[in-house]
Amino acid sequence: MDKSLAIKLNSALFGLDVKGGGINYISHSHSDHSYALKDNAPIFCSDATAQMLSLDYNGKPAEENSPNTKAVDENIFSAKKNIKKESPLPGPGEKEDFLGRQNKISKRKKPFPKRIQIPPSFSLHNAGHILGSTQLCTNTQEYGKFVYTGDFKLRDGLTVKKAPILGCDTLVAECTYGNAQVAFPPPGEVYESMEKWAKQNKNSIQLWGGYATGKAQELVKFINTYLDEAPVVPEKIAKICSHYKNNGISLDYVQAGTNEAQEIMRSPFCAVFPPHQLNASFASQLSHAHRRDAKVAMATGWTGIRRMSAHASFPLSDHADFGEILRYAQESGAKKVYLAHGKNEACAKELKKRGINAFAIEQIGKKEKMQAILQNQ
Repeated sequence: MDKSLAIKLNSALFGLDVKGGGINYISHSHSDHSYALKDNAPIFCSDATAQMLSLDYNGKPAEENSPNTKAVDENIFSAKKNIKKESPLPGPGEKEDFLGRQNKISKRKKPFPKRIQIPPSFSLHNAGHILGSTQLCTNTQEYGKFVYTGDFKLRDGLTVKKAPILGCDTLVAECTYGNAQVAFPPPGEVYESMEKWAKQNKNSIQLWGGYATGKAQELVKFINTYLDEAPVVPEKIAKICSHYKNNGISLDYVQAGTNEAQEIMRSPFCAVFPPHQLNASFASQLSHAHRRDAKVAMATGWTGIRRMSAHASFPLSDHADFGEILRYAQESGAKKVYLAHGKNEACAKELKKRGINAFAIEQIGKKEKMQAILQNQ
C-alpha cells in the first residue's frame, strides 16, 4: 500500500486505492486496491466493484475479495493437504465435493465503511482492467484536471473493453509493467497461440491458471469462444463469473462438485484455477488419478519475466505494458505524470528519456508538504 496515494484534492484528502483519506476511492475489487475497506472513512466506487465486494450504501461486509477477510480455502486443490491421495480431483462417480470446500471467513471487529455516491465534480471512466475497474477524473485547485488510472490497459479483452485516454493536466498512472523491455503482443495473437496449444493437447486434461477475479473470467470466455467448451471452475471463480453474467457478460462454466462437473470430468476437460493452486507436480498426480494426461497452462503478463511452473504460459495481461503507459502519458497531454503500483522511480526515469515530465508517486505534493512544515516551524 502506497501512502502517497492519499492525496489532497480541492482541500479534501482522498485515499486512492488506499486508506487514510477523509473519503476513499476503490478503483476495482482486487484486494491490493481495496485497502480502504480497512478504514472507517466513506468510500466510493463503481456499481460492479461494489457488487463484487458485497457493499451497498448502508455499509455491508465485503467477502472473499476483501483484504479484511480470510481467503476462501487457498488450498482447496492441494493434493497434499485437502484432497485424498488416490484422487486429487473428484473422480468419475465420486459424490464428495472436493472442489467446493471453503474455510470460515474471519470476523471483522470494526464496522465496514459506508459506500457513498460519487462526489460532485468527480467522474469515473472504464479502466479496461477487470469488470467494474475505473479511472477517476476531477478538476482540482492543486493539480488542474486530475486523472488517476488505477490498474488499466489500452487493449480490448474478451470480457472488458479497453480504457479511454482521458485528457488532463496531472496524471497518476499505474506502472506494474513499467519496464521499457515489456511489450505485450496483441490479444488476438495471444488467443490464437492459446488455441493452438489447446488443440494440440485436446486429449489431455487442461488446467488453465489465472487470478480468480478478472483473469479467470477472461479464460472462461476464451475457452467458450475458441474451444467451444464450458470449463470446470471452483466455487470462488464461479461466484465472480456470476457477477460478470449479472453485468451482461455471457460466460458458460460448470461449478466443480456438481453432477454436471462430474460427468464432464469423465472425458478430457478444461478447468480454470487460481495460479497458486497449479503446478506440474499437481498435474502429474491428477493425470495418475484420472489415467489421462494433464497439463498446466498459465495466462499472465509475467510470462517471460518470471519462471513459470507450467507446461505452457501465455502473455495474457490485464495491465498496461510500458508502451501503453508512455502512450497514455503522451496523448493525455499531462504536464506532470506520477507513477504508482510498480517500480515507480525506474519507470519515471524511462519516461523522462522519452520527453515525459514524470515522477514517482512518492514525489507528489512534496513541495507543498515541505512548505507546510516550514510554515509551522
